[in-house]
Amino acid sequence: MPSKLSNGMAPFLKEALAWVNQGKVPSGLVGHVAEKCLNAGLGYKPLDDDAMRVLMALDATGGHWQQVANFLREVAAGRDPPMPPKVTEPIRTNLMRVSLTSRLAGVQQPRILDIISVGFGDPWTGVDLFSLTEALVELRGRVTELPQEAEEAIRKFEKGASERATVAQRLRALIAETPLMPPADNLPIALRLVLPQIEAVAKRQVIPLAPSVVGLAAIRTRHGGGPMGDCILFSLRAMASGDTEAEMLANYLWSIANGGPAGPAPALTDPHLAETAEEVRCLADKEVGGIRLLMTKTAPQENESQSNDGTQEAAQ
Repeated sequence: MPSKLSNGMAPFLKEALAWVNQGKVPSGLVGHVAEKCLNAGLGYKPLDDDAMRVLMALDATGGHWQQVANFLREVAAGRDPPMPPKVTEPIRTNLMRVSLTSRLAGVQQPRILDIISVGFGDPWTGVDLFSLTEALVELRGRVTELPQEAEEAIRKFEKGASERATVAQRLRALIAETPLMPPADNLPIALRLVLPQIEAVAKRQVIPLAPSVVGLAAIRTRHGGGPMGDCILFSLRAMASGDTEAEMLANYLWSIANGGPAGPAPALTDPHLAETAEEVRCLADKEVGGIRLLMTKTAPQENESQSNDGTQEAAQ
């Protein structure tokens, strides 16, 4: 190595020499060109000449580096290629971050709007809607009037948001058997989801699930959007009461909502459940970014802790 080198030059030359003699490509260079490929794939700017030369140099290095170069070219073309095998750290971390961020769940504005809208009309009031529905179904045919305790719970739930009147009417009809008004066309997503679920419980049928909606609600809570609402918690309880894979996903979503690790996501064979787990894993990973800044509240940390505690009490 030459003597009297300027600051930073010696490490640079050592990395270059290791690349030539041992095929060790600098991880910083891989991360830099991966970022450029990601920007190209998302349509921000095309690959420049420097990035193309790096990809050609990776090809010339041989071994698994040709697969890495092809992976990055696929990302730059807007596709979602599989991770190249036998890639060691820290290169694998760089490529995994690019892979997660390049997917629809991690970067597209419509998903952020979906995450925010999950909370519309569905605040947390502390009413266990799932248990309340089951109790009313058990009482149906045995009583003619709604028990006072149940009526108080429904009123508390109904006061949470004006849009909840339709759901409250359906709950009262479990006992009163009154005619039901058709729900409004613009009913928030969480309320539209819970109405057929209440109907299924009333008829003792299989409860329809919408795992993706519950997953987005878990992400909303995780990134500071407030505790999961009563209707979404009903859906989460319904999922937890399903088969083994549905229960696994429900436990994973609850963990995500309460700040648990993003991965590993549960290994699921049902394609719908697996897709939700992958999307939530992607959105929960701090390396994806973007959503936390939009969701973070200015409330003190102690208030957020109280909200989380209340959510846990509701689930129990």
